[in-house]
This record gives sequence, structure tokens and C-alpha cells, in this order.
Amino acid sequence: MVMVIIGILAAVSIPRFSEIVRQSEVASEQGIIINLVAALDTYSQEQFIEDGVMSWPENPFESLNKVPQAYDQTGTVMMKEMDDSNWIFTGEQSDNFKHSIVHRRKEDSLAVWTYNKSNGEIGYSNPPYKPTQVVYRPDLD
Repeated sequence: MVMVIIGILAAVSIPRFSEIVRQSEVASEQGIIINLVAALDTYSQEQFIEDGVMSWPENPFESLNKVPQAYDQTGTVMMKEMDDSNWIFTGEQSDNFKHSIVHRRKEDSLAVWTYNKSNGEIGYSNPPYKPTQVVYRPDLD
């Protein structure tokens, strides 16, 4: 009888826990993207004050005062090599995802936002700051 009750509790709680993990991951991603959008705006205004011309960095993470802890600052990690919760900027490295901000999620998918360095815009879907594309990492091979 005890085993049946434990089985029922597990059947109910595991899917709920997985959903909570997904929701927290999305909220964390939104926070980082919101910070990037604000930092890019500040960066362009500072460039305008200094040079009289608005400009944006090649890599959007360069506009942040503090990058996410899991951000690859070396610029050498490829999308298919990303570890759990890593953030990367692809730059020119990727054939299919040039100039993209990428976050590896727990379920081995990659959330992708585009970055336009000519106007500093980060591409996202609705609701606000949702990735423009989600790719299952093993499908990259």
C-alpha cells in the first residue's frame, strides 16, 4: 500500500517539478535578454556621446558590465559542444546561426536569439524575449 502511494506521488510530482525547472529557466533567459537589450541601448548612447555616431558592439555580451556566469568568454565553444546552461555568441562561427545569442537548456535544447550588430537589435518572438528558434542539440550533427 505504501509503495502505491509513493508511486502515485511520484507520478504527480515529477512532471510538475520538470515544468517548474523549465519555467525558471525561461525566466532566467528573459532576465539576461532584458539586461542585454538595456545594455546595448546604453552602449549606443555612450558611443553617440563620445563619437557623435550611434554604434553597437560586434558581440552583444561586450555591452554588459557583468556577463552571465556560464557565458563562454573564449568564443571557442560551438553550439553542439555546449555544456549545461552555457551561453555563447556565435559571431561568424556558425553556418546556420550567424550572429546569434544561444543558451543551452537543461533538456538539451538550444534557445536562439538573433543579433543585428548594425542597429543593436536582438530578435525575439512573443511573448517578449522568447527565443526566435529552439533547436534540439543532437539535431545539429
